[in-house]
Order: sequence, then C-alpha cells, then structure tokens
Amino acid sequence: MVQSSEHDPLTVFESWLTEAYLQELTDPNAMAIATVSPQGHPSVRNVLLKHWSREEGLIFCTSSNSKKAKHLEQNKHVALLFYWKSLYRQISMEGTVQPTDRETSEHLFAIRPRESQLTTYVSKQSQPMESPLVFDTHLEKARSTLKNDSIPCPEHWSGYQFSPHTIEFWVGQPYRRHQRTLYTKDAHSQQWSQSFLHP
Repeated sequence: MVQSSEHDPLTVFESWLTEAYLQELTDPNAMAIATVSPQGHPSVRNVLLKHWSREEGLIFCTSSNSKKAKHLEQNKHVALLFYWKSLYRQISMEGTVQPTDRETSEHLFAIRPRESQLTTYVSKQSQPMESPLVFDTHLEKARSTLKNDSIPCPEHWSGYQFSPHTIEFWVGQPYRRHQRTLYTKDAHSQQWSQSFLHP
C-alpha cells in the first residue's frame, strides 16, 4: 500500500521493484512501453528495464532502427506500465524519452550475455526477413567468425532514458476496491504532488 505520508514516488517505485525481484518468477523488470507513430497510430510492446536511478531515470535498450525508436524520433512522449501479477500491483508512468550517450550504450551492451550480444550484432531489428532459417544462418556465421573475440557494439544499438512526469501506483483489492495513488511532477519546481483516484 502507498502511504499517504509518502511524497516521493521514486522511493515507492524502488521498494516495489525490489519486492518484484524477490517474488515475480519471470522478468520482474519487464515493462510495456507505448509509443505513437507520426500518423498518430499507437503501438505497445514489452522491453526490459536495464538500469534506473534518480538522476538518469529508467533506461532500456533497443536498435535505433526499430519501430519504437523511429516513433521516438518524432514524438518523445511515451507511457510505461509495470504489472506484477504475483503481487497484484501495477505502476503506470507517463513521461519523455531521450537516447543515452554512446558510452552508456556501449556499457549496457558489454554487460549483456554473449549470446544476446551475438543476436543484437546480427539482427536488423524490426526489418523483414525471408525466414527464421536465414537469421539462424547469419547467427552461426557470426559465432564462427568472432569465436572468442569481443563482440563490438553495433552503431545502431542505443540506450534510452525515460523521465516520468506522472506515476500511478495501483494495488489490487477484492471487489474492485483497488487503491490508486497518483503522483504528478510540477514542470517548474520539479516537486511531486500526491492525489488519490477512485478505483
């Protein structure tokens, strides 16, 4: 439950995320991200939260050639959603996204498992391909060529920083008596205000 005396949503977020890592069986750092195309068409998909801090915000990674990245070039406003079924909780956020610096992107690539690095190195994310067999062939070729060499971070691979301006915490309760607490950041003072919503 979000206490009414708690006016720092990032503290609450950190606490909930820590609990999720302890109790959620699969991908506790999974978050849905919704973007909008230049034509105004929404699109949503799951990504993994790779890092977060008060200073840097929430960071995920993707190819700058991906559909979501192309959307972000035109519209930096997005919505995020964490849902933890085992905890019966969710956190929804709205805010803006910008690419990280190159050093951060390369660091995030370097700490990925080697097989994930290989996939990223070979993949032309979101682009059409003839069949999965074609991708597997390219993957095996890269694995054979690189062997034990370090895998270079592709130029198109980037981290993205999300900075929230609204955060809503939802706690599921029986008979739809859900608890909803909304935090809104003032654009000038950068201070958070708290309010409560009907279920």
